[in-house]
Amino acid sequence: MADYFNLTVDGLGYLSQIELKSINNQEPVWVCRLAALRGSTDKAAYTYFECQVVGKKAKQLFELLHPSSDAKQKILVSFVLSDLQANPFIFEAGKPGVYLNARLLKLRGVRIGQDEVYREQPKQLATQAELNTVVPESIPELVTD
Repeated sequence: MADYFNLTVDGLGYLSQIELKSINNQEPVWVCRLAALRGSTDKAAYTYFECQVVGKKAKQLFELLHPSSDAKQKILVSFVLSDLQANPFIFEAGKPGVYLNARLLKLRGVRIGQDEVYREQPKQLATQAELNTVVPESIPELVTD
């Protein structure tokens, strides 16, 4: 069995553009865009990730979340990402940009609108990273372009 170095990101953000997509003529996989919240809760900023869903439970949840995404409902999730990669590109106006790609391993909690629809069962002992992804009382609204 091979050993791996794991770089993971835990956070809170909004899911959108959920779709089942065939990549390189392989079996279809769930993909999505994730607008991860960062900064002050008073004036949150977003970091956008293009994600491929790889976790077994996450794949099952995406089957259920897909219709809500199509209906443009706000889907707030507590998540775990891995295998972060930056892919630079140039906008049509010549300005540089970057896509951040990641693998979505896990959803710890899901809210659609104000309704909590999923919460991961707590483990015996929570890690510090899990304790740091608590949903704050006030959640900023998703700002779209």
